[in-house]
Amino acid sequence: MLQMTEMFQWPKYLSEKKAALCRPFLTRQNLLGALTANKARLFLTTGPSLACLHGVSTVRALRERFHLSLTEDQLHELVENMVEGSVRSWTTKLYDNFQYITNGIL
Repeated sequence: MLQMTEMFQWPKYLSEKKAALCRPFLTRQNLLGALTANKARLFLTTGPSLACLHGVSTVRALRERFHLSLTEDQLHELVENMVEGSVRSWTTKLYDNFQYITNGIL
């Protein structure tokens, strides 16, 4: 595990909480995606469909993204590994440098 400062712990904690808190709403999101994919409308009878929510693959992708098959402990470990992988990634370092140079964001 990485030694992380207190300043870094807070966003990491929020990422873990966000991942856990969003999971119960997946059923509603999947329903909305399925309805939109089938050209159904909620509260509207006309209007464009949402291209980003088109097809059965969207529903499957939403389920996979929220890792519903994992327990809370497994989800915690997954987020921990994702954060650690991001910290160690050279692309993250490049992007951080780009942000610093162009926007002064450190």
